[in-house]
Amino acid sequence: ASKQRKLVIVAGVILIAAALAASLYLTKRHSFRKQASEALFHARTTLETEMKVIVDAMKPPAEIAKDAKGKTKTKAPPAEPNIEFTKFDVDTKLKDGVAALTKVSEDFKGTLAGFDAEMQLGSLYYDHAENAAGYEHALQWFNTAATSAPSNDQSVAALYNLGFAQEALNRCADAIKTFDRALTSGAGPFQVEL
Repeated sequence: ASKQRKLVIVAGVILIAAALAASLYLTKRHSFRKQASEALFHARTTLETEMKVIVDAMKPPAEIAKDAKGKTKTKAPPAEPNIEFTKFDVDTKLKDGVAALTKVSEDFKGTLAGFDAEMQLGSLYYDHAENAAGYEHALQWFNTAATSAPSNDQSVAALYNLGFAQEALNRCADAIKTFDRALTSGAGPFQVEL
């Protein structure tokens, strides 16, 4: 080391520079993922607000009745309607939520938040499809999610949903191929169902 002093100094500088570069990269990557999570949170908040408007519009008005003494009584409002599989035009009723989720998908492709946004968009269109166009949108989003999934298990989940969207469009041969592709992609939580 004493004979090769310059070489030791150069090697030390290179190691320090590599450590700093790795640290900077990891910090930027963490910051990017945090931004993605925050954007997804805001998109979901927007979507929840729009869904609440739909639920409120579906609620029957509160009933007002008079009791035996002639006093006005308001009956307890009925339970909130379940809109889980209610059919409606997603693009019209959830315009801001769909736009926000689409932006997350485009801006944070390849991240978990981007994948979650794509899966949620696919599920929205699939669950509320009024016609074949809704299922086509679902198919496109599940396909996008399958190709940009950050892990194999997530890709299998997207393929699983993609197969059901193809089946809803009467493309059963394509659905079988998609389910087979998901099945051969490896073990995961959908293995038994596939």
